[in-house]
Amino acid sequence: MKVRLLLGPLLAIALLLSGCGYDAVKEQKVKKELAQMALDYVKEKYGMKEAKLAEVKLSHSGYNGPIPDFKHEVPDSGVVTLEYNGVSFGVLAGPSWNRFSDEIKNVLSDNYQTEQIKADIQEQLIDKHKVTDEYYLHTYRVSSEQDFGGIDYFTLEQKYDGNLETFLKSNKLGLELEVFFKGNEAGGEHYFEENKALFHQLASRFSNAASEISLYVSKEDRYMDERMKDILDPKNPMAIDPIIYGPAYNYCKITGETHNSEYVERIRKEHPKSNMETLEVKENRFAFVDIGKGISLASMFENSDFFTVDDVIYSVRPLEDSDPFTGAD
Repeated sequence: MKVRLLLGPLLAIALLLSGCGYDAVKEQKVKKELAQMALDYVKEKYGMKEAKLAEVKLSHSGYNGPIPDFKHEVPDSGVVTLEYNGVSFGVLAGPSWNRFSDEIKNVLSDNYQTEQIKADIQEQLIDKHKVTDEYYLHTYRVSSEQDFGGIDYFTLEQKYDGNLETFLKSNKLGLELEVFFKGNEAGGEHYFEENKALFHQLASRFSNAASEISLYVSKEDRYMDERMKDILDPKNPMAIDPIIYGPAYNYCKITGETHNSEYVERIRKEHPKSNMETLEVKENRFAFVDIGKGISLASMFENSDFFTVDDVIYSVRPLEDSDPFTGAD
């Protein structure tokens, strides 16, 4: 009798726990469905009849979607890794979140052509309008999120045929770009104007998208020196050290953002006082003042220059070890 009394509650708890558990059978079913969707997709887009399945990783609301929930539910979207002629690439499949419209819908996109698109943008835009002969590309990513794709992922309609101008104009693409050019003091004003011209060349091609573009002209004697390389190394925990954005390394910078026009319209409706524009630009020519005691100051205002110590008001305080400016030039 005691055994029966114990078995009843235990059986109920077991059934309850099993009902709340992760459904492994459903997981395999979803993976199989996404894999088939991906294979059919690349066959339609590229004619890849011999593409092979390598892996399927599930996620909630796509590759670049919102923060996943932690329920014991099987995600209905994910990234399918395929292989074709020795090349491995990903296909984003299933429901995906669009941060511009805040909607979720089914989407298929891939990154098979990403490297070629990047190489052509570098050659046909940056090289064509470059500020100086020598430069360093620190950040370089393409975004098609407005079409429910992901960073460096492109949809069925966004097939690249090698015509860069047509591809850029007919698709709502975004660019995350950070470039350091090598310059010298004599050409400071010239570099600033060239920098601005290149920025607008890039922005004009991404004005219907969400882009973050930053262009710098760095001092010749410090361009990509060991300190700079260390700062830019993604493995370095101090990689965001703000000194690289000041005059210790740079003469000037042009930074700006382009925003999807539909996104701007939605933000203005939700926040009537918002002054967001489709193109926002900040221009900064740096000047450098040594005020003694091992401390140097810089103009961090738009188009404002510091020439002498009398041009600035400052206070001096000890730097703690945790201060991000510790060790700055």
